[in-house]
Amino acid sequence: MTLKITGGRDRGRTVPSPKGNLARPTSAKIRQALFNILATKVKGASFLDLFAGSGIMGMEAMSRGAGSLIAIEMDRKLALALKENYEHLGYEAQVMNDDARAAAGRLPAQHFDIIFADPPYKSPLGQACIHLVDNKRLLKKDGLFILEHLHSFNPDMERTGLALSDQRKYGQTVISFIQKREGKDV
Repeated sequence: MTLKITGGRDRGRTVPSPKGNLARPTSAKIRQALFNILATKVKGASFLDLFAGSGIMGMEAMSRGAGSLIAIEMDRKLALALKENYEHLGYEAQVMNDDARAAAGRLPAQHFDIIFADPPYKSPLGQACIHLVDNKRLLKKDGLFILEHLHSFNPDMERTGLALSDQRKYGQTVISFIQKREGKDV
């Protein structure tokens, strides 16, 4: 399978996805809609891609001018393919081959302008991501955490320093936009 970058300087370029890849890449329609919403926020942004899978979200961000990219992917084969694809496209990106929760512990606090997470849909990791981003203080003060999930999952921000600011539905998929609560910049 090949994936096509939908916008930015590398719009239309294709990248291979490893054979046997079980990752479920975010659809081109959703990627395009998401990055249209983000618009100017991406240029120069520090971007973290949790559960990177195919890596296409990080590629979309870099194509649109993100300043830095860290991609975390647990599957060794996928992580190696990510690194090759990023190098092929000329992107300077760090790929961490590790569990997202373990890798997040090694990331600097309040470092990211945009965090994207697309954990496996039928796992409890969506809620775990919310707590991870909050507890590890990964988001900059005015940063944005974007969580892709099934429509049946209801993100719970109770007892966190985060708040749901918007949601967009695309069929069975929901994109939740999450930010720090007012006055919760630490």
